[in-house]
Amino acid sequence: MERFEATIAYSRSARAVPHPLSGRPFSEGELHAINSPLTLVKTIEMILGAPPMSIFDMIANDMRASLQPKPDLTPYEAIVPTQSIYELNPGPNALVGQKRLDAIASSKMDWQEPDEVPTEKLNRILWRNAMGTESPIWKQGSGVFHSEATQ
Repeated sequence: MERFEATIAYSRSARAVPHPLSGRPFSEGELHAINSPLTLVKTIEMILGAPPMSIFDMIANDMRASLQPKPDLTPYEAIVPTQSIYELNPGPNALVGQKRLDAIASSKMDWQEPDEVPTEKLNRILWRNAMGTESPIWKQGSGVFHSEATQ
């Protein structure tokens, strides 16, 4: 049985519990639990029998629903990656069409400093890479919720 649990909650916080006590599948309630760093703090406090350090961890959700009473001590089975971490992306000469143009454009971007790349241009490149060139490009302000400034 896989003992690694990851849930994406309504709060968009990911929670991973690689522990012998988290060996069972999660329930519907766990999938919709709100997670925060205080969720882990509160759970540790409860396990150790320590009092809350503040009002914030006192009122936080805990992770009891993610734990089982008896540990599963079965060793983990490592998943061997199918792609080498040393494999480089192909050079522009090995690509054709839009992929080649995107590779050339991204190679000219300044990657030395954080956030120096042109965001919109990079977003378009990443979109085409993930969704394909036939998929329409997402446009800013096209979502369900947007402010007056983006209209």
